[in-house]
Amino acid sequence: MPNSFQFIRKTTGKAEKFVVIDEELCAFLGVQLHPTKYFRGWYDAFGELACMGKSFVDMKVLYAEAGLLRDDLMLCRMLDWFDENFTTNAWYLPKV
Repeated sequence: MPNSFQFIRKTTGKAEKFVVIDEELCAFLGVQLHPTKYFRGWYDAFGELACMGKSFVDMKVLYAEAGLLRDDLMLCRMLDWFDENFTTNAWYLPKV
């Protein structure tokens, strides 16, 4: 399984820094930026799925099948925002 991932900005085709993504996400959602944590742990949750080769559309399907989108409007908005703005990229880096 890949152990590295990036989120590629659709408008530029370039990888974006995760801290910048978090700042933009929080601004979009109108929530306060945390000084040391990504909002609702998106980095861990979405990053793990990206490492499994999942796109944001795939993630929406997985979360919907698990029943997690039904009552979580914030998660829906987050996934929609990520899907509108980014694609996923993952690769394996062997240990040296």
